[in-house]
Amino acid sequence: MKTLVIGDVSIDTVIHLSQSITAQTTHFADTVKRRVGGSAAGKALNLDYLGHDVTLVSTIANDDAGQMIRAFFQNTSVTPHWIPPNHPQDVTVQHTNLLAPHDDRISIFTTPGLTPHKALPSDVILLIKETDVLFLELSGAFEPWVSAIEHPNIWVDLHDYDGENPFMLPYINKAHSLTLSGAHMSKHTQDWLGRKLVKSARTVVMTHAEKGVTWYDGKDCQTFLPAQVVVPIDSDGAGDGFATALWHFQQEFSLPDAIKKAMEIAKDVVLSDQLMPKKKPLTERL
Repeated sequence: MKTLVIGDVSIDTVIHLSQSITAQTTHFADTVKRRVGGSAAGKALNLDYLGHDVTLVSTIANDDAGQMIRAFFQNTSVTPHWIPPNHPQDVTVQHTNLLAPHDDRISIFTTPGLTPHKALPSDVILLIKETDVLFLELSGAFEPWVSAIEHPNIWVDLHDYDGENPFMLPYINKAHSLTLSGAHMSKHTQDWLGRKLVKSARTVVMTHAEKGVTWYDGKDCQTFLPAQVVVPIDSDGAGDGFATALWHFQQEFSLPDAIKKAMEIAKDVVLSDQLMPKKKPLTERL
């Protein structure tokens, strides 16, 4: 199926720590790696892993980070559609992830935000019309496009949305399916936010890390536990793998089976040092 992802791609510096992150403490890195990152990249790579025709719309500058991203995607099956920066001083998004045991994480953007693109370009409108599903990622650069986007199947990942940030509202109002993390919320807040969001979207899926996921559809609320809890190698991309796999498996399986299979993909992502599961021969794929 034809799939489209719109959002930011970045160069990430990923630092693994052996101790939990605490304030005013000196840490020594176990490993440091620089790689392509960003939720749009994670969604695109996982859709490619699942065997779909993927187009990725993003903005990168003609700097070292941008050249690294271009070179990376030339070695994938993803079709990139690069939008030139809106301002000559814009630079490619870069950020640093500090990853510690128990999924502790600090994410630091180390470049200024990209200048927003105003009008939705005609070539992107055509891509939207031709796609079966649109994964619309949170992005300061593309947020002005959101109100003009029309498609019957838009998936939005709200990440750590707490129910308050007004930046998310245009995305929430446009989405047909929402995913977000409730791992750091109380049970009461999780339930309040899930039931609030499902008034806007057809479905809401809230992930709880190793504690599974909860599905809201306006009539029902179901929690699904993972078949196996693993110690992650790298949790980057797990949410992207879950969201794309959930959409993928819903085309063929019942909801419980689709969620279970999507959780398996998320598990494979955290056991990989990449944004998607390690590649397998096509005959061995799902």
